[in-house]
Amino acid sequence: MTQHPPPADSEPDVPAPFDVVAATNALFEEIAKATGNPGLKDMMVRVNVHLAPLRSLETVYIADLKSEYDALSDAWTRRDLPCLNALLSAYFQRRRELAQQISHQTNHLN
Repeated sequence: MTQHPPPADSEPDVPAPFDVVAATNALFEEIAKATGNPGLKDMMVRVNVHLAPLRSLETVYIADLKSEYDALSDAWTRRDLPCLNALLSAYFQRRRELAQQISHQTNHLN
């Protein structure tokens, strides 16, 4: 008896790769929302729209984006604000150090 491959629609579900850009956007929006200031959350949504292309480029320069996100998310989930503040300081310092490289990359894309 000849075996046939299963129909394409019966293939097992393969999880989508982790989208660190979307996850980071959602985390920062959640943090802004927790302030109780709707204007701050709305502003964070707008900032995320502008930063999304740059965050996508970060994957070229930062190998451990997932671990960085996991640490931020974990600190936020535990509401460990001193830890979150330290992690955010490191997050933003890292991006300041990469700003010139990322800017150079975006200029070549235009």
